[in-house]
Amino acid sequence: MADLASERVRIERTERGVREDAESAMGSDPLRALIEFITNADDSYQRLEGAGTGRILIDVVRQRGGRPTIIEVGDRAEGMTRGQMRERLAKQGGLTSGFDGDADVRGLFGRGAKDANHFGPINWDSTREGERTLFKIEYEGGATDRGQFRALEPGSDRKHGTTVRLEVQSRFSVPRHDNLKRKLEMHYALRPILEDREGRTILIRQGPRTKAEKLVHEQPRGRQLADEVAVPIDGYPGHHAKISLWEADEPIFERDSDRDFWQHSLLVRSGRAAYAIFDGGRFSREPDATLLRRLFGQVDAPGIRELIVEYDMQSREPTAVNPIRLVDRNRQGLVARGSHPYVNALYSAIESFLDPHIKRLRVEANRRSGGRVSDELKSSLRDVGRELAKWMRDESDAEPGGEAESGALPPLGVSIIPEKRIAEPGAPARILVRYRAARDMPEPTATVDVSPSGSEPAERELALAHRDGYFSGSFVVPPRGEGETAVVHVAVAGDERDGEIEWRHRDIEPVDSLTFDRAAYSVQEGTRRFAKLYAPWDRAVLVPDRPDVKVIGETGLVASLRDAVMRRDDDRDAAEWAVVLSGRGVGKRARLQAQFNGETAVADIQVVSAGVSGLEIKIDRFEIDQRAWLPEDQGTLFVNAGHHAVSALLGKAEDDWPGQNGAPFRTMLVELLAATTVRRALQDAKRDNADVGILLKAYEDKVAALVPRLQRYLIPRDSLSR
Repeated sequence: MADLASERVRIERTERGVREDAESAMGSDPLRALIEFITNADDSYQRLEGAGTGRILIDVVRQRGGRPTIIEVGDRAEGMTRGQMRERLAKQGGLTSGFDGDADVRGLFGRGAKDANHFGPINWDSTREGERTLFKIEYEGGATDRGQFRALEPGSDRKHGTTVRLEVQSRFSVPRHDNLKRKLEMHYALRPILEDREGRTILIRQGPRTKAEKLVHEQPRGRQLADEVAVPIDGYPGHHAKISLWEADEPIFERDSDRDFWQHSLLVRSGRAAYAIFDGGRFSREPDATLLRRLFGQVDAPGIRELIVEYDMQSREPTAVNPIRLVDRNRQGLVARGSHPYVNALYSAIESFLDPHIKRLRVEANRRSGGRVSDELKSSLRDVGRELAKWMRDESDAEPGGEAESGALPPLGVSIIPEKRIAEPGAPARILVRYRAARDMPEPTATVDVSPSGSEPAERELALAHRDGYFSGSFVVPPRGEGETAVVHVAVAGDERDGEIEWRHRDIEPVDSLTFDRAAYSVQEGTRRFAKLYAPWDRAVLVPDRPDVKVIGETGLVASLRDAVMRRDDDRDAAEWAVVLSGRGVGKRARLQAQFNGETAVADIQVVSAGVSGLEIKIDRFEIDQRAWLPEDQGTLFVNAGHHAVSALLGKAEDDWPGQNGAPFRTMLVELLAATTVRRALQDAKRDNADVGILLKAYEDKVAALVPRLQRYLIPRDSLSR
């Protein structure tokens, strides 16, 4: 028998593959693209000998009416000729950043900023050697692999430099100016640049006609414990990490729970490139987690750069000590523990270095207290902590969406989805009809009557297709004007239901593509929480399949659809599914991905500590202007005995807080604990653009329901009305 002819082929990368790869790399947060642009500009200055002080200017221009937000980042560094732009921007996978040379720059697979095309059209305008070139990457609802070069007349106001411009589509959220400025100043990846105050200046403004503000990173205040102490990396002879460590007077509690913005713990860097914030390792659980918040500093590990260059340049098979590239493809810093032995060894070295400092802080914490909490109050607080933990678990397990139906199937009989439909004036309204029979039957037909009828027939027949356990079909009511209404009457097999359509403008922009309600989620270890997945309503109702939801990356994180039946979010004109998230392994991170109707949505997920069986409640003096707070990533609620409103009822610390067992303090404590816990729960569940009135009503209702559950533990019985 003759051998089959062999054929050598090149694996093709489809446009869908380009889009999904960019989505996986960038997630849903345009901040990643902006940081990529800034670090690229900084690298350009680093490659330019004698650059001196280099300025990077960020422009963020917001447009109304669903139009894109324009982000521009400009520098006056080396610039690029057309040939250099072709190598650096029109090719992926090349060593183009200079990372493999002597320049102290970053490197990421030669793809870096090109992945920002996920958010919208992107172009580079660059001048070098008297040549000015524009390179644009096209955008068609997502990233593409198509680009275009165009020669421009050289500008007269500068000789070299590059400006990159990204049009962020309206479905992505760009933080408001003050919040964006704060996030950039706090983000770990920019700290080496911002700390180089003699060599680099980064400015941000809200368009050319506004005043530019300088980005400044201020590290916390504290006393230095170590200055570039060399720590060996086990298993890597000759490799050391230099650790500098400071101790703050009080624990540093973060405004952002995301580790990318932590001001405590240690920044892991290699030269000018920052790669991660140390996740705490074995100090990530209480009580050590609070003690770690007293420490901050940095770890400079030259081995990170060396191993990345070695992996990129080696022609032989990867070695046991350098099996994969150390940098996470999805811009989440270093790869996870267990993926690379160097990460294990580096983090173990950091833990060993921190161990004596954590032990010392533990001893000092036991000795030092603002006052002594009585045994009676300790016992009450343990009971309250268990009650609060139970309430929070119940809240995280609660059915999202409030009035949404429960179960995997629609209720028996006929359903109109939605019963009250809001449609944009001048737009058609698509209505979904579902019917679930009590027993097997052939595919039924629905009778639909719309009144007033308008131009469409007053009554029509609608065939319902068989789904998994029920039947469904949809129909369209033609567009009407602002303020007009229509009543929809549907009858199936003797069962009848009425619905209503109103044509008016929505307060929230409708969903125009598959998307999650948040760019990132934190999941308490061992518990569940819900994410919401949205798709445009008119397209979703025509697709019989369900979204495919999965977790990419770390093991230990699980995602699944709660129900097979989609719901409707009328404010967003969207189909909605609840996605159940759960995970184990504090600190683990992964990517949540959903695919539906040819589209992909992604979000980041991280496992955080759920604390102990009950929420720990700690009363002490803290130098912070808050009465109480509950950090997202730990199981301790802190009550600030140093706050004037608390100390007024608690009394003096030197007298062991004489008011701690009295009814006035206990009454305030009940309200304070309930309000702090409810506020944290609403912050975790809050959607972008959520109505303030609805949130305030939910806050009041939840606090009012929780207070009586806490009173029975904290208020003396003879103080409560019978």
